[in-house]
Amino acid sequence: MQRHGWTLLFHDCLVQQLQRLHAAADRARKKDPEAAEANASVKLFRALSPLMDGSCAE
Repeated sequence: MQRHGWTLLFHDCLVQQLQRLHAAADRARKKDPEAAEANASVKLFRALSPLMDGSCAE
């Protein structure tokens, strides 16, 4: 991934953690769509996603 002329690389462990976080956020949204916005996993994934745009499929 490139941003502002820099090539950004992500360690496999970080990618795995982001994938787990994404899965947890998806589970929370499916379990209770109305309360999902208050879920910590949903909040964290939403905050991290723009910072790592393109590093984790959504």
